[in-house]
Amino acid sequence: MEGKGMKYTLIFLLLLSIQSTVSVAQELEVYALRSFYFSDTEKVGFVSLTDRYQWETSVISKENLGDTVFEGDNYHELSLAYRNRFLSTVKISEEDQVFVHNLLLDSTMVFPVRSLRLVAHLSAYGTSNPVEQEEYHIGFELNEDQISLKEMGDYYSNTFINIGKENPFRTGQTHAIAWEETEVRTTLPHIDLTEYQAAVLAEFRYDSTIAFECRMIGLSYYVQNLIRDDQVIGRHLIVQEHKMHSVVFQKIYLDTEGTYLLPLNFPEEGREPINYQWTGNLFNDRGPCLFGFLGNSFGCPDIDFLDEDKPSIYIQCDNRH
Repeated sequence: MEGKGMKYTLIFLLLLSIQSTVSVAQELEVYALRSFYFSDTEKVGFVSLTDRYQWETSVISKENLGDTVFEGDNYHELSLAYRNRFLSTVKISEEDQVFVHNLLLDSTMVFPVRSLRLVAHLSAYGTSNPVEQEEYHIGFELNEDQISLKEMGDYYSNTFINIGKENPFRTGQTHAIAWEETEVRTTLPHIDLTEYQAAVLAEFRYDSTIAFECRMIGLSYYVQNLIRDDQVIGRHLIVQEHKMHSVVFQKIYLDTEGTYLLPLNFPEEGREPINYQWTGNLFNDRGPCLFGFLGNSFGCPDIDFLDEDKPSIYIQCDNRH
């Protein structure tokens, strides 16, 4: 009996290990790319990691804190001891890779963590006196020898970053949504609104003059503007299976204090089009997603999946407005 009990114990531990592995595999951290001027002329890429940091341990040296009056943003590299402490706390290994995926280039660039500088700079929104470590952004630097920021597009909104052992991004399967004007629908599927959405939309109406549609990857994407006081305050997006016309996804996007509606993808005369809305299989084994309907004054944007059972991914952009 002792041998059988040991056998069951080992099986149980193995199942726990498998469950833990699956759970970890399902977690997907996505970061935004920003740029930072650390001198009057030099600009570098910056991947802020402090959305994940709880500031429970010291990672900024004493000479970069306190009552000292710092010139500019006090851009500096963390010492090895603080680097090790910070990365350990946010569970990033020196053996990990930084995957930088850009939709405009349709490619993923890979950088070993151990090859990147871990740097800090003060928030652009002012500091207290004395300066506390929570007022710093900490993240990886990507210099011009490693990445061409000019190729990343306006505001780098089409660039996504993951840090880990395996590349989670797919190439060739995410496409800009090309909208065309279409007939306005007389009826739209019912959508359950949150209490906040219902309050904002209490006096809205659907635009009866214009709507937009796109057909791709076997789906029809349909957008109709929501109007109040002759102003567009939101959009109702519906995604349908093209042949069966069954709704697979729908969402209300609102212009609020913390978010604003991004322009729909249309070419502008005299310049290259800025593609905001994208859809397709951006990630391995996640199914079709879509994003680019809202900008954020506060907080960071989400990536939604057409399978509503899959939770949205919050892009960690360390927005401190």
